[in-house]
Amino acid sequence: MNKVKPIQQKQLIEIMQEPQSAQIAMLQHATQLALMLVNQILEEQVQCYTGERYSHLQGSGKPVVRHGFNPGSVRIQEKKYPVRIPRLRSRETQKTLPLPVWEDIKSGSGADQLLLERLLLGISTRDYEKVVQETGEGFGVSKSNMSKQFISQAVEVCKEFKSRSLNQRYVAVFIDGKHLMGHQVVIAMGVTEAGEKQILDFIQTSTENARAVRQLLVGLNHRGLGYQEGLLFIIDGAKGLRTAIDAVYGHKAIVQRCIWHKQENVLSYLNEEQRAEFKSRLQNCYRETSYRKAKAALQEIIEQLNELNPGASRSLQESLEETLTLHKLGLVRPFRQSLSTTNCIENVNRMVQQRTGKIKHWVNGRQIERWMTLGLLDIENRLNKIHNYKHLNLLITKLKEITKTKRSYQLLLIEDKAAALSSTNKMSTKKRA
Repeated sequence: MNKVKPIQQKQLIEIMQEPQSAQIAMLQHATQLALMLVNQILEEQVQCYTGERYSHLQGSGKPVVRHGFNPGSVRIQEKKYPVRIPRLRSRETQKTLPLPVWEDIKSGSGADQLLLERLLLGISTRDYEKVVQETGEGFGVSKSNMSKQFISQAVEVCKEFKSRSLNQRYVAVFIDGKHLMGHQVVIAMGVTEAGEKQILDFIQTSTENARAVRQLLVGLNHRGLGYQEGLLFIIDGAKGLRTAIDAVYGHKAIVQRCIWHKQENVLSYLNEEQRAEFKSRLQNCYRETSYRKAKAALQEIIEQLNELNPGASRSLQESLEETLTLHKLGLVRPFRQSLSTTNCIENVNRMVQQRTGKIKHWVNGRQIERWMTLGLLDIENRLNKIHNYKHLNLLITKLKEITKTKRSYQLLLIEDKAAALSSTNKMSTKKRA
């Protein structure tokens, strides 16, 4: 009975001598094919030094001879597999010689990216050994070894992410915070003139405070983020975000407050019956494409709420003009779905949760930075262009027009706020009468 040659020694060329049906069957076993290829590479280099096997019996006179095998392992994807490494010996010195190609094979790093992908899909390190357990030939996969590989690769990715250039043209920037089990990060995502979404950066902070966000924005500028021709910022109601944007960009920043957050803030003051009515009315107001009509309808709601629930009325009045920015620009029709709310970055936050939700305790800030960077880069590759991106040239033109003079947008806001204050005073006078 013939012995079956173990996979550790079998070469790819031997499969090519098998019937075609056997060759085709092997296509279902990529790992075995890879191992055979490794063995063939090793054998071919050995032959360069010693000639074909047993050629020394024919007096080949080669200065190097075969000298058995050493046990070894090769990493294929994220698993180690055993192989037998040929040994070479010098006839003259009787010393063992290294096999250069083996060092090249061992230094292959293709597993790193696969390891990162698996971890980012939400597989905890404790579950990982179960995932990679395919056959009895796999060994050497442990929690500690995985962690070392992950950290080493992640550190390099973080450095590259934090320093990559932002020189291309951006037309809009979303900013929002994300809670991570007792910690918080603030994320900035840009929209290019081609409509592509790109994660610009993030910063760890206790809250969405102006100082931390300002540091984030200044860092974006240092990496080349252009704003001289204007940038549209889409944010929720956090005052720290608004203050930081003003401090860094001044009149070059045009702010669109999220209409969804505004609506939810107002409705939170009302009872269940009132919510249903005013939710529908608020939605209809923001669907209106005319700025003046939308503003008039909202002003009517403010007056009614002032009697019904003053807190809700004040909530709606607060920064109301910035919820109508796209209306003022005449661009609410093409961009209401994509740029009037923070939904785009809220979706990013949701995907971050999918990738980090299994982590119940963060060891330190460096761990947060590694996981956030890798998660955000993975998410970035899955993001679609914004809705109606083909019309972004209209937004670019409007931004240039508004920001080319210092009067521009800020003075328009002041005028609108003055008009709103006058309207409020009239309401108070009417009430006293």
